Amino acid sequence: MKRYIKMPLKYALPLLFIGALVLTSTTGCTTTQDASAMNVTAVKTVKVPQHWGSGLYAGENPTPGNKFVGYNVTLKNVNAKDRSVGFNFWELRDTSGGVYQYGGQTSMTNITTFGSYRTEPGDIVSGTLIFEVPKNATLKSLTYNDGITKIVTNL
Repeated sequence: MKRYIKMPLKYALPLLFIGALVLTSTTGCTTTQDASAMNVTAVKTVKVPQHWGSGLYAGENPTPGNKFVGYNVTLKNVNAKDRSVGFNFWELRDTSGGVYQYGGQTSMTNITTFGSYRTEPGDIVSGTLIFEVPKNATLKSLTYNDGITKIVTNL
């Protein structure tokens, strides 16, 4: 140990730099997510109403300047035991960097919505996701991310 303490600075600094590089490359900079456990088997654009509801829910409309878009998705649990799957695991992205979450409007439609499920290997779940996005948005991808598996589907 004494040998390293007395090491000239011109030798110690490169060793310190190399050590720092090794440390940052091996600590949580990236995460590997298991995309083989779940599989998005289908994504289809569906037409959704821009106004719906009656009674308490009458007048459900997108915010001015926005529109509702819908995607029917099918997800297969390939080999994950007791895996939760839910509508809140989906995000829609546009080409300008906008990220959109599932909209609550789906509970007020006659559309079969994507719900929340507990799945086992071989289970297949389907439903429609509805998002509210700017009218001029160019939509790019739909991402499923349950914290373990992340799947990006280009639109």
